[in-house]
Formats: sequence, structure tokens, C-alpha cells
Amino acid sequence: MKKYYYVEMLKYTDGEFQGKIQEYYLVKEGWIRCEDYRENVNSCHIFSIEELCVPQGCYPDSEMFETLEEARMSAGCKLVDFYAKECSKLRTAYEDLLKEIKEMK
Repeated sequence: MKKYYYVEMLKYTDGEFQGKIQEYYLVKEGWIRCEDYRENVNSCHIFSIEELCVPQGCYPDSEMFETLEEARMSAGCKLVDFYAKECSKLRTAYEDLLKEIKEMK
């Protein structure tokens, strides 16, 4: 099976966003995350491929990357886009606050 990479955006408790790159294997039924497929030595349960498959609709082929470098570039672009949007929202909120302060005087 060929390995692919998917960029997952995560939100942490401090409000920061970060891209996490997940490894997936392509199978007929969908995508399997690599760490789920690896055997857990503490468990007697043997997972079947069917239990681990992610439905194909969740991860379009266009969002899967063949190389880790491509996935890293995508994660960087997603973070840049996110922070650009957040900065715009913060600026608007700051300007609104300044208007309110001026009106109060």
C-alpha cells in the first residue's frame, strides 16, 4: 500500500492553531491513519481494515499528498491563511473598540 499525507488543522487550549500532518494508507474502502493501523501491544484486539477505514468522502484525493514536503507546504499555507483572517478580525474589533471609547468621551 502506498502512504499518503493529510494536513489536519488542530486548535489547542491556548487558542493557537497548528497543522498536524497525518500519515494515511490508501485502501479500496477509504483512508487508514497509520498510527491506528499499527498493532497495539497492550491490546488483545486485532483491528480489521474495515474498522479503521475512514469513509472516502471525508478526505478527498485532492487533499492527500504523496510527499511529506507537499504536506508541510500545505500546512504552512493553511496557517498563513488562518492568521491573515484572524488578524483582520482583531483589527476590526480593535477599531470598533476605539470608536466606542471616542464616543464615550
